[in-house]
Amino acid sequence: EVFLEELSKKDKKKLSVIRSFIHNPEIILLDEPFEQKSFSITELGVLLKKLGINEKTVIISMEHFEEAAGICSDVTLMKNGKVFMSGTVESIEAHLHTVNPIIMRVKGNSKKAVEVLKADEDVINLTISDENEFHISYSGDEDKEAALLGRIIYAGASVSYFARKGNDFANVTERI
Repeated sequence: EVFLEELSKKDKKKLSVIRSFIHNPEIILLDEPFEQKSFSITELGVLLKKLGINEKTVIISMEHFEEAAGICSDVTLMKNGKVFMSGTVESIEAHLHTVNPIIMRVKGNSKKAVEVLKADEDVINLTISDENEFHISYSGDEDKEAALLGRIIYAGASVSYFARKGNDFANVTERI
């Protein structure tokens, strides 16, 4: 037997989350359930499954898209109180993949790389800086990215760097 006052902050947070399920509500709102490491994503996912929450609407506020992607089917992303993206986890991940550009650096003449990039149907946008640094908005998957790099090198361009800027929520919100 333990009194509420004797519980740690972490255990109090866990208890408050569990208490929200007692009356079997149709809509459940969880505010930062991962704050202070009260729950791991796995623990919350297991709890939701055990309680049969699949038919319920669970609204979870959290700061990291990666956490949401681990347990949610649909996600709404907000910044400064405004919705800027909403959809399935898969559709948002695909969008994040596209809007985070590939950064490529070419040594010497970059004309050959430009020719290959302009011919590729998955290149959405191409920006080149004075230092032969390319920013490529690209809609293809990782296999297509690898094939693109291979074609650029095969064309004779000397590529010194080729990587995504970062495929994460933070990079997207910085530009909004």
